[in-house]
Amino acid sequence: MRPASTGSPAEAMESNERRAGAAKPPRRQRATAGDLPGLLARLERQTIDGLRVEWVRWLPGPVPAIKSRDVLRYLIAWRVQAQVHGGYDPETARRLKQLVADYSEGKTLAPKTRRAMAAGTVLSREWKGRVHKVTVEARGFSYEGKAYASLSEIARIITGTRWSGPRLFGLEGRSP
Repeated sequence: MRPASTGSPAEAMESNERRAGAAKPPRRQRATAGDLPGLLARLERQTIDGLRVEWVRWLPGPVPAIKSRDVLRYLIAWRVQAQVHGGYDPETARRLKQLVADYSEGKTLAPKTRRAMAAGTVLSREWKGRVHKVTVEARGFSYEGKAYASLSEIARIITGTRWSGPRLFGLEGRSP
């Protein structure tokens, strides 16, 4: 007599179907854009066990040990859509890897917020006894009569080294 399986419900379902003489479930399928509306609607109605079966049908690797129906549903939906339409762009993937590394090192994961600035806003910063004023333009910034694409370019001119412009002008984090 075989010992009881401790695998996932999807594995147990496959095992029971084989013992009962049922046809093997289809191999992992590759979703197409045409599959997505029906699949996403079906995921909405699935139980957690049904979602695990959908994972086996559509995604590689073992079903994750997720106990939340909603989390598993969102994960399947995202992964299948990423297969069809592409996943993260390279910059987002790089940023996520950095966040994981920071988290692993116990660093604080506070998001950097950017403040939208209206054209005409004047940013002022005192640096080494001199007040520097930068005007926000529709497409960039102006400083001492010249146009610049970023505050960081201006920060380099002011400090003589590579500084974060938003940080220098107090728009993020602490000012130097």
